[in-house]
Amino acid sequence: MPTALGRHTHANFIEWADRFFAVGKYDAGDKVLRQACSLPSQSLDDTNAFAQKLLSRGGYKDLSLFLGNVPVALRDAAYWRFAGEAAFQHGDARTAHHAYDTAIELEPDAVEAHLGRGVLYMAEGNGAQAIAALRDALNADPTHVVAARTLAKVRFLVGEITKAPELDDDWAFAFETGDLARAWPLYRERKFFNRPAVLKDKPEPQDLSDVAGRTICLYSEQGLGDVLQFARFAKDVAKVADKVILRCPTQLHAILGTLDADIAIEGKLSDPAEIEMALPLMSVPCLLDAGAQTNHAGEPYLRAPPNPRFSTPPDASGRLRVGIVWQGSRAAVDIGRSLPHGPLSKLLRHKAATFFSLQAGGGLDDIQGTELIRHLTIYPDLDAGTSAFLDSAALMTQLDLVVCTDTSVAHLAGALGVPTFLMLKHWPDWRWSMGKSWNWYQSMTMVHQPKHGDWNSVVSKVGEMIERKANEMGAQN
Repeated sequence: MPTALGRHTHANFIEWADRFFAVGKYDAGDKVLRQACSLPSQSLDDTNAFAQKLLSRGGYKDLSLFLGNVPVALRDAAYWRFAGEAAFQHGDARTAHHAYDTAIELEPDAVEAHLGRGVLYMAEGNGAQAIAALRDALNADPTHVVAARTLAKVRFLVGEITKAPELDDDWAFAFETGDLARAWPLYRERKFFNRPAVLKDKPEPQDLSDVAGRTICLYSEQGLGDVLQFARFAKDVAKVADKVILRCPTQLHAILGTLDADIAIEGKLSDPAEIEMALPLMSVPCLLDAGAQTNHAGEPYLRAPPNPRFSTPPDASGRLRVGIVWQGSRAAVDIGRSLPHGPLSKLLRHKAATFFSLQAGGGLDDIQGTELIRHLTIYPDLDAGTSAFLDSAALMTQLDLVVCTDTSVAHLAGALGVPTFLMLKHWPDWRWSMGKSWNWYQSMTMVHQPKHGDWNSVVSKVGEMIERKANEMGAQN
């Protein structure tokens, strides 16, 4: 176990980390890699091997830190490709484009840089540019399977082809085209990083009957919104199992405590020895009939706990009370999904609505000192406690409507049964299935960009829907 950075190379730290990974101690292995991010690179091979290891572990913040310490003399095409990937994963499209362009300038046949640029264009919804970049990747390496599959997917999305046999085993593509019967079994085989070490040797059920009379731990693996979205399925397991433990981030414990099911919500497992089986929460639909259904929109399954701060509807001067979120967290998934300030300003000026901010983090910081502030009621300390979403949930239930982009707030609103207009980019995340065949929430209406980057059309349609809802509610009153 290294005790001083200067005595070791990045290869030493990779070897040490792999020992932890081999026994399921992923957090410890990642910590080892993180310690080596400030270690000076000794060669191109040393730099690229360590960057690839960080990338394979999903350590994008660590990758950015490491790359920032690499000497200029060692910044070759591979370096800039890694820099592009790190920027992409942080949602910084401009920096990612620059990095990929630099890599290709240094090495015109840098296939991974062409591929990265193609994926970036696809995330932005720019089909023509994505196809061109992916064809460049295949020109550099005609045998590159990922480039070929990604090109087929983009060509299908833009309507160039009607079938894509290369993607028969692509779970995201199956979801996007609404083929749930095929999607869920494929999704179960996905790669994920953080199966808890204490659950490493626990078997996974293959069928719902396997959990009958047993204690099973369902554990989260991705973001807060994913947990909110898939928590509904834990209730189905609880009907069969002797005990269900839902292991998830502590800030979700309070809101998930309203599931109305006999489920133990835990962070650090209180008694790992009692657990007989374990399964990622997002794999539960594979055990259920839900896996073959074409629509998962059921009844609301969460409730807003009593909250004296938001016990009555806020004043809206007779207009529709609308909660709004326009920006998600900075990550790859955020590329193209957040509402720019121009369309946001147009929406906030709607005369039939009074807008209440459900936005958190950078989205609020970005509008400070702008005219947008004048059109919003803002709660600066919303959800400021240790538990996430309790204020937001209480406020939502006092509003007439939530309008939001693809963030965790959308899943919270849907789980609560609050009427929601979800604004989506042209090619949204896989779970929204291009809006053509299925939905997750009864109370949600999806509004897609008709073409890449066209938020003005989305805002115009949402404005019409707000007007119609205001008129309907006025007639009811």
